[in-house]
Amino acid sequence: MGLALFDESIIGKAREVGGEFTEFDRQTSDSESARIYTVVGKNSKDGSYRGVLGGKSVEVSRAGEFRCKNPQGELDYFEKLADFAILDARTAYVIFRENRVVARGISTNGLQQAVWTNSEGLVRVGDSCEASPFYRWSWEKLGGPEGRCRDDRGEVIMKEDLATCSLQLFCWDVPKDEHCIVQFSSGALKHYREFARSVEAQGVKMHSILWCLTTSQIDNGASAAPSYVPEPIPTRVLTPDEFAKADEKRASLVVKASALAPARLPKANSLRELQESDRKALPSAFSSVPLINVGPSEADPSDVFAGSEV
Repeated sequence: MGLALFDESIIGKAREVGGEFTEFDRQTSDSESARIYTVVGKNSKDGSYRGVLGGKSVEVSRAGEFRCKNPQGELDYFEKLADFAILDARTAYVIFRENRVVARGISTNGLQQAVWTNSEGLVRVGDSCEASPFYRWSWEKLGGPEGRCRDDRGEVIMKEDLATCSLQLFCWDVPKDEHCIVQFSSGALKHYREFARSVEAQGVKMHSILWCLTTSQIDNGASAAPSYVPEPIPTRVLTPDEFAKADEKRASLVVKASALAPARLPKANSLRELQESDRKALPSAFSSVPLINVGPSEADPSDVFAGSEV
């Protein structure tokens, strides 16, 4: 039953009695889940396509472009993502079994202190991802390369069983007024942290600027595929109204992540509680991050926030 079936007088009276409609009055979101953009890797199945150049069929590379599923379930490709505000940055972990996600985790303090958020019995929800035997460095310390590292069920954890890691940028597509996630492989973590720090060092908040997101290729040596890292290009400064909206959304994301934090860290139910906690400031998304590079060049896009409005 839609508004078209309502008498116009009912709509008018409802608007009058209800007053101004705000986001707090909304019972639905614009989309059931966040749009997720991932980066096409050089070795991805869709890393190239056949094109025509000078009347001849040639192979054209898509590596470094962004991909996203459209409503029809097909992939659309973009060379750049224009007019995005970067609200937050998180490290996400995923464990696969038989090409299916069986555990997920996300960082709770910027890019650090990740915890498992859901699992099919493989890990314990709330435990540290970095302390898990499925984390590469923990696995190596426990004798993983020698086959001495086992999970809680006593099964040997092989290298291919380890958690994959990705950098997730929680963004706001300003022209579309749509929130989304842009995901990069773990090779982008160090690069993005250093870029964002250079912005912050000048007293500028990342989410006060509108960015055009592009990628650049970095070499990982002869034995590994190159990584594509974010290269944000500033477009303009947000208007005061735009920044207020971006700042509110960033605060809600930070509080949501804080609520998942391990027991030893202060938690918060609101931005004010977070600011008044033992932390001296909001957790920076760009503070010290472990230099990790595990799993395939393309991590699964699923994450703890992706199933609901971000």
